[in-house]
This record gives sequence, C-alpha cells and structure tokens, in this order.
Amino acid sequence: MIPMPTPDQPSKTSDLQPVRVVQLPPRPRSSPLVSSKPQSPQPDSTVSNAQSSRRLESISSSAISVPPSVNQPNVTETPSNRSSKLSETTVPKPEPAPTALPSNPPVASQPILDAEAAQSQFQVFITAVKTDNNFTTYSLLEILELFGQPGQIELFFNQQEEQKPGILEFQVLPDKSLEQVIQEIVQIELGDRQGFTLQEQQSYGSNKVFAATKHGFTRYIHVVPLNARSGSLLIIWDRPPSIAIQ
Repeated sequence: MIPMPTPDQPSKTSDLQPVRVVQLPPRPRSSPLVSSKPQSPQPDSTVSNAQSSRRLESISSSAISVPPSVNQPNVTETPSNRSSKLSETTVPKPEPAPTALPSNPPVASQPILDAEAAQSQFQVFITAVKTDNNFTTYSLLEILELFGQPGQIELFFNQQEEQKPGILEFQVLPDKSLEQVIQEIVQIELGDRQGFTLQEQQSYGSNKVFAATKHGFTRYIHVVPLNARSGSLLIIWDRPPSIAIQ
C-alpha cells in the first residue's frame, strides 16, 4: 500500500527548481578533448606544410641556381681556402724593374753643366781675341820688358821673376787704347754678345779690373796700358789680382 502525501510534505514535483543552464567557456585548442572513440590518425598539418615549403625551396633553388663552371669545381669555402684565394687573386708581386738611365740630366747637376757651358763660351771669347790680334810670340815677362811701363813687372812677377799665381791668359792688343779695350772687347764682345755679367772690382796697379760672371763661372779681366806706341795688354785671372799678391 502506497502512502499518500500529506499536506505538510509537498510533492517532489513541487520541490523541483528550474535548471539554470551555464555555458562553459571553450576549451583551449592546445588541449582538445580526447574522444573516447578511437579515430584514424590524421596527417600533421605543420609537418605537411614544412615539407611542402622545403619541396618548393628545393625546386626554386634548382631552377634559379647556376651550375658551377666546369673549370671551377664547387669547393666548400673555408677560412684557409679564402686566404689562399685572396693570395691567388690579389695583385701579383711586382718584379723589380730594370734601372733606366735618365734621359735628362738631374736637376742637381744642371748648375755644373751651365758653368761648364759658360767656361766654354769664355774660351771662345779668348780664342777670338787672340786670332784678331796675332801677337803671341812673346812671353808675359818679355812683353812687359819690351813694351811695358816702369814698375809693371813687379805687379805680375816676384823677385825671382816667377809669375804670380792666378794668371791664366794674356794678350797684347797693339792697336787699341785702354778705353777701346774696355768698351769694344770687354763690354760688347764679352758682356753683350756672350751674356756675361760685368762688375768692376778693386783696381790693381792703377788699372781697372772686371769680374765676368755667368752661371756661377767667374773670370777676372785686367786691362793694362802699355807704352804710347804699343797699345794695351789684356790679362785674365782666376782670382782678383789684389788677392794674388798677398
């Protein structure tokens, strides 16, 4: 016999409360629900994508890359290979060139050559003077004894009748006075035509002395008057005559 519900005890149907449905948040993808039902294994999309990428890279690299030259084998480059390649491909070691003789004289020797040229020009001048005045058969001492003025021998010779040092050349100009020798021969021939610079020096024996200079080459010209009927005497010194007597 089933007992009947009493008024103090409500029925179970009245005790039921409405069920509130709560929506659970979705589970993370990293931890999918494991199905109790076995499933057939699916291919890993990550592995498949990686394999596809490598396949595409190999295809593209094989299509783009240029095959190595036949003469240049494909060798893996290492630090030692790189250094050897640099030593082989760099500029070759220069070989010592043969010493060539300069076509032009060096600048340092140019003044010497100029001085030698000036000396040659001066010698041409002296030769021309002697040729125009053919009076060379006497020595200097004989010229002064025969045609000179009193006291002139002592200017060029010592007591032993030895010629004083420094005298290089001498020439008698029988038809020219002292002024003519200075103007026509010294100033015009030597100065203007040969290009020598003339500078008057200290007189010697009351006679004029000129320094003729060109490119560092210098000679001293001493003009000495002879007696009234004999003209003049031209003497060439390698030093000032005033120094020669000291």
